[in-house]
Formats: sequence, structure tokens, C-alpha cells
Amino acid sequence: MPGCTFRKDKNHWYIQIAIHGTKKTKYIGSTKTEFQAKRMYDKYIRDNDLIDQYKLNYPRSKPLIKKKLWVEIPDQLEIPPSLF
Repeated sequence: MPGCTFRKDKNHWYIQIAIHGTKKTKYIGSTKTEFQAKRMYDKYIRDNDLIDQYKLNYPRSKPLIKKKLWVEIPDQLEIPPSLF
């Protein structure tokens, strides 16, 4: 998985990227879970327009939707006169 490394001694996932053309790395952050680490890495790549240079963990990630809520609206809405 690109950009994410688990540190057993700290019990955290560390997120960093290797800067192309150099031997340097850029530290992005750390989290408790692997999922959060992958999301943090992908967010950094997208926010800094680096998609062409780095591989994403979730290339077609969509917003997480737990439930879809459908609301039916009647054709004619009755507005009480007190709201005018």
C-alpha cells in the first residue's frame, strides 16, 4: 500500500511520501487505523494535485453514504396562512 507504514513500536500507521528525484520523504501524519491512513494519503495526493505522479490506494473513492433517505413531496404544497 503506497505511503502507509505500520510502526509496531508506536502502534500507529505512519503516512509519508517519497519525493521523486530525491532520497527525501515528506511526513504527512499518523493514525490508529489502516483505513484512516490510506484515506489521509489519498487526500494529500488529491489536495496537492499529485495524482499523475503517485498511485492512490482508493482511485475511485466515493463519499461514504450509510443510508439513502427518500422524501416524497406532494404535487401541491399547502402553506398555512400564518407563514405568509
